[in-house]
Amino acid sequence: MAGSEPLIDARYAIKPTLPAVSWDYEGTAAWARAQVEKYKGLVVTEDQVTDIKAIMADINARKIALDNARKLTRKQLMAPLDEFDAQVRAVERIFDDAYKALSAQVRAFTDAERESRRGAVQAIINAVFASQGIEPFYIPIEDKWLNKTTTQKSIREAVAAIIQQRIDTEAARAAQEKAHQERAALIEQCVNSANKTYHGVNLSISEFMTARLTDLNTPAGEVAAHIQWAAQQRAQPAATSPAPAPEEEPQAQPQAAPVPAAAPAPDDEQKTLTIIITYPVARSAEVKEAALNLKRLCTSFCARKLG
Repeated sequence: MAGSEPLIDARYAIKPTLPAVSWDYEGTAAWARAQVEKYKGLVVTEDQVTDIKAIMADINARKIALDNARKLTRKQLMAPLDEFDAQVRAVERIFDDAYKALSAQVRAFTDAERESRRGAVQAIINAVFASQGIEPFYIPIEDKWLNKTTTQKSIREAVAAIIQQRIDTEAARAAQEKAHQERAALIEQCVNSANKTYHGVNLSISEFMTARLTDLNTPAGEVAAHIQWAAQQRAQPAATSPAPAPEEEPQAQPQAAPVPAAAPAPDDEQKTLTIIITYPVARSAEVKEAALNLKRLCTSFCARKLG
């Protein structure tokens, strides 16, 4: 095991020797200034253009020769540093190989320990399901739940939150589905009622299963009014029933068909009222008659027998 010994043995400490470049900076600068001094203030004339270009090429060549000397010197100075870098990297790989070998073994133990906690986490998930009394569903185990620092309480809270979110989502979906089914039932009831109320009308349910009428944002009263209006547009005058022959025995007079409600004027205010009633079976005839009387007062009327 590692002790208190220094990280690097003093015998192998790096002792750099700074590089040195021998050259006469001041002399070289004075020489360069002397080379270009004679061209200061020179006014070029048209007949001198060719000669001046040759002078410019000479000036540039001297500058390039000096820069090439710099590059060569730098390369020579960097050669020992490049070799030193390569040697240090080779020594570092010795430590890297040892570290990787130990790391692989530690990781194996860590992974095994985490996997052993996976069963405990699954037991917590099962316990939360049991406490809530709902049918279990698959909950993936998050990596952080397998850490030593993660408490059982935090895992239970996280699982409970996932379950509650699932419950809320399913409840919302079921409510949405029920609402759509109720809207379809409303359309069917209104269509059947209109077909019975208006002579010669045979509306089909499918023609009113449109995007607008099945949209839950469309008020139920508007749906009923639309179907009622469509029935009124297609209604035919009721045929006159023939009077019974004198020699026939008297028969009970048929109940008059309810009078179709007149379409509301554009400015009439409309209201929608939902009523659920419970009555004795013995009073069914009276309730039916009351419903027919109420129907005559409405622009739209839909009723469904629940029981």
